[in-house]
Amino acid sequence: MKITKLLSGLALFAIIGMTISSCEEEVLRGCTDPDSLNYDALAIEDDGSCSYDRDRFYGIYLGSFLCSGQAGVFLNNDSIYVEITEGAFSTTDSVLVSFTTTPPLSVDGVVNGNILSVVGSVDGVEVGTSTLNIDAAGDVELKDNDTVLEGVISLTGSNPETGSTALTSDCTYSGVRQ
Repeated sequence: MKITKLLSGLALFAIIGMTISSCEEEVLRGCTDPDSLNYDALAIEDDGSCSYDRDRFYGIYLGSFLCSGQAGVFLNNDSIYVEITEGAFSTTDSVLVSFTTTPPLSVDGVVNGNILSVVGSVDGVEVGTSTLNIDAAGDVELKDNDTVLEGVISLTGSNPETGSTALTSDCTYSGVRQ
């Protein structure tokens, strides 16, 4: 009889223990940033899985960079690599766009949906027999299931000593993710 009561008591403690442990809430982990592509409204704890439009652009693209006018003589390139990485700014839309030119050209970019807007300057670029400060600005679009990058970047080259414009050109970039 004592053993039966003891076993009944142990069973009761086991049932109470299971009931208490099943009442403890499990913390739901996921992306807690409402600006992300994969926001989880039910997540209580952020697990670092948030992704943004800019993340879709990250990678290396191989393509052509074709410029109009006199710039085409010096800048046209049928096989130029463009690498898109995390930007210098700590925002969810900032990227760094690096062209494998000589010298290398890196400009800041801002992503909005499938559009990447680039803007930047590089001083002291050798273009033919001249040294120019180059300003770049334009938009490229991510297409074809995020595998193709296409758009136009306008370049303005100015004489670093006089500030006078020595070069203007629209350059078309079309590249495929590697």
